[in-house]
Amino acid sequence: MELDACRVCGTPFGQLLQQDQQLPSVSPRDALLWSLTFPGIGHAKLGRTGEGIARGTLFVLTFGLTLVVGLSGVSSAALTGVVLVLLTCAFAVYAGSAWEAYRIADGGEPFVSARVLLWITVGVVMLAVALLATSVMSVRAG
Repeated sequence: MELDACRVCGTPFGQLLQQDQQLPSVSPRDALLWSLTFPGIGHAKLGRTGEGIARGTLFVLTFGLTLVVGLSGVSSAALTGVVLVLLTCAFAVYAGSAWEAYRIADGGEPFVSARVLLWITVGVVMLAVALLATSVMSVRAG
C-alpha cells in the first residue's frame, strides 16, 4: 500500500480508477455549421458545453447591447462609436466561434481560453453598465 505504481509494469494505481472520457465525434464541417446556427452550439456538440454557453452568452450580450443602444434613439458620437465596437465584437464572436469549433473538431486547440473569454465577458458587462449610466445622464440632461 506504500507504492504509487506497480513494481512489475509501472502502471500508477490511480490510473485503474480513471475512466476514459469519450468526447462526441463531430465532423469539422458539422461543428462549423452548428456554430453558424448560433455561437456556442458547435462547442456544445463537441462536448465543451461550458465553453459553448460562454460563447453564446457573449454573443447575446454584444449583439443585444448593439440593438438596445442602436434602437434607443439616443444619438451622440460616443454612442455611435460604442455601437460600432459592439457590432464588431458580436461579429468577431460569431465568426470566431464557428472557426474555433471547426478547428477543435479537426483536432486543434481553441483560440481563446475559458479564462480570457471570462474577462472579455466581464469587460462587456462593464461597458453595458457604462452605457446605461451614459443614457440615464443624457435623458436627465435633455
